[in-house]
Amino acid sequence: MRICVVNPFFHPYDGGIERRMREIGKRLSDHYDIHIVTSRLKGTKRHESVDGMEVHRLPSRYIRIYNPPMVFSEGIREEIREVSPDLIHFHYRWAPGYTRAVASFLERVPVVFTWHNSFGEGSGWVRPLSLLNDELFKHYFAKKCDRIICVSDYVKRQVSNRGVPEEILKVIYNGINLGRPSRKEEDFILYVGRLVQTKGLDVLAGAMKEVDKKLLVCGKGPCSSEFRDMENVKLLGFVSENKKNELLRKCKFLVLPSKKESFGIVLLEAMAVGKPVVASHVGGIPEVVGDAGLLVPPNNSKELSGTLKTLISDDELRSELGEKAWNRAKLFSWDKIASQVKEVYENVLSEQG
Repeated sequence: MRICVVNPFFHPYDGGIERRMREIGKRLSDHYDIHIVTSRLKGTKRHESVDGMEVHRLPSRYIRIYNPPMVFSEGIREEIREVSPDLIHFHYRWAPGYTRAVASFLERVPVVFTWHNSFGEGSGWVRPLSLLNDELFKHYFAKKCDRIICVSDYVKRQVSNRGVPEEILKVIYNGINLGRPSRKEEDFILYVGRLVQTKGLDVLAGAMKEVDKKLLVCGKGPCSSEFRDMENVKLLGFVSENKKNELLRKCKFLVLPSKKESFGIVLLEAMAVGKPVVASHVGGIPEVVGDAGLLVPPNNSKELSGTLKTLISDDELRSELGEKAWNRAKLFSWDKIASQVKEVYENVLSEQG
């Protein structure tokens, strides 16, 4: 059985979507002949094998006005046709060329789509464009899919409320590779993520003005200016995966004050090494955190600063939440997630007779 997974980016690009593709794909490569159709990043080969998957990289150009950049690839439809898949699994809503290519196979080849982010995600000038894109995508593509995988129940409710038939929606969370719980604890708290408005950096900056503790901020984006002249905040910019994991293992806890969040993978990354988290009670975050962290109302610097102070000062609470976090992270193993995706594939294929 041949599965064609389509996304504009793949390894070595290491975003949340790409990591999910790779972790699931390598676990299912013993069951299916898996082909990845993607853009050709600088320094990569036109064709190569990665973790048992055959990767087809297409000539592409990029416009780097956002992260990830806009991408335009050549020959997407032809490459998919050459693969001759029994099922197509698509992952991306913001590259029209890829959407049009996959849409040309609807009703001829079973199509599964994974909805990774909030409907109309974004803020400022991005927001109206994102809403328009998602409305068009919903009407011309999503409703015609055989199945849509949603990364949280929050995303499922959003998509269903927008008119996508509930019977084609299936929740399958993101996963994690469980690490050993870390007993290390250095004297800092940690933020990891893009520095954009939806992540609530203005709220975090307001809270940190009242907190006597060092905050390390990993990531890049326009909202780095929120922390200008704050002596207790250190901006590290983009960090490698190894450095990020090292910081997660050493921090007192992770903070994620998002205003919108479909899932929050970095929360799971912290929990997987036994670190407690402080996060906003929005979107899919409560589904991830459960009782393994402290949730606060969004857009409330005072509430956030009080919660940060509480967790900083209470060693016993941090230890208790860290243990709960590690145990909860076990529920999100990639083996379990891959098995659920395999079940979706089998159900869709069986419906084709």
